[in-house]
Amino acid sequence: MVTVKRKKKRSLNSPAGRWAAAALAALAIALIALCAWGLAGRFRYANRLDDLTDYMAKSVRTDLNQAVQACDSLDRRSSDMAGETLTNMKRYMYAAYRTNLILVAACGERYSIIDTATYNNFQTLVGEYERLLANGQSTATVKTTLNDYMDAISQTLYSRFDSADVLLPMTATRNVK
Repeated sequence: MVTVKRKKKRSLNSPAGRWAAAALAALAIALIALCAWGLAGRFRYANRLDDLTDYMAKSVRTDLNQAVQACDSLDRRSSDMAGETLTNMKRYMYAAYRTNLILVAACGERYSIIDTATYNNFQTLVGEYERLLANGQSTATVKTTLNDYMDAISQTLYSRFDSADVLLPMTATRNVK
């Protein structure tokens, strides 16, 4: 029997197995890189959604504040200018309501500032005010009710935004004193 000693030990791994292991390692690295890229993108889009939420909430608040200011100016203006003031109030409330609908669709019902019932009640009050104004009747009671209603909207705005001007979800609203 002849025995030959080799200087190098024989590799028992086949070349095909090495290629398969290298391909599997490359696939694992590519999968990890894809997951990291996707996670970074998700955080980036979450930040964009937060920025958009803040922008829409501030837009709703601005429109509602403009409607409240227009209601306050209703007392200081003559009855001739009341129609124009009511039109401005309706326009601001409509813009706030529509922007609020988009905000609710994007972030959920907890971020709603003005709901459909509030908007419909406003429309009813303004319609009654316009009807009385057109007929030349006294608008004192409706004006008082409208002022109270707009004060309630102003208090809602105060309770829904924090000191940093960020919209609070319904569950995190602060108590109004």
